[in-house]
Amino acid sequence: MSFANWIERARELGTDQAEIDAAIDAEQRLKVAAIIAREVLTSPSEAAVLAVFSEVCAGATLGTTIHPRQRPTLH
Repeated sequence: MSFANWIERARELGTDQAEIDAAIDAEQRLKVAAIIAREVLTSPSEAAVLAVFSEVCAGATLGTTIHPRQRPTLH
């Protein structure tokens, strides 16, 4: 099932819009994390993408801009 289909289905089932919005936000942050990880590393591992995702989420919570940078934990 695609993410778009999941959203449609969730709306059909009456899922709270705040939950759907949170899922959309998380999916967008994960996409951003994957893009950043690919820019910094040639072939990032899942762990590397998740580490960047964590940083993106932390930055979004604080309202700060996240800049790609190499970190020892991503190698």
